[in-house]
Amino acid sequence: MKNDKFALIFYLPSRIEKMIIVTIFLFFCANFLLTSCEIPEDINYEFKETFPSQKDQECPQLDNQLYQLTKSESPITKAEELGFEVRDNKIQVLLILVDEEATLPKGFNIDVGIRSGAKVNVYAPMDELCELANNDTIIAIYPPERTIIE
Repeated sequence: MKNDKFALIFYLPSRIEKMIIVTIFLFFCANFLLTSCEIPEDINYEFKETFPSQKDQECPQLDNQLYQLTKSESPITKAEELGFEVRDNKIQVLLILVDEEATLPKGFNIDVGIRSGAKVNVYAPMDELCELANNDTIIAIYPPERTIIE
């Protein structure tokens, strides 16, 4: 045995035992660091009051970007600035219907484009998007980047 002060701490007969002690030490250090950090239960706690719940949303089936457009001061101008296809003051969107046999809802001023199964390209007025999204035959309304290719 050496006469160093630290000799007693590190004196072990084998390398394996040294590795075990270092591993245990590192485990306890990592455990201490992980348990000392307070992690909030809800990771979106700082946004909790800014997001409405699904039941409180005005039109939950409408894509968030489209919903934000409908709430802007001049939605058609903003839609054109963002690259949306606009024709006759209507924006191009993709409707997802409940099934392939579902018909488009009546009473809306929409211009129908290509249909593939339950997906339908349409041009719809911005002020009708929310009401259209809340129709029972519509599952969702998405922006044009998901539209059907001709």
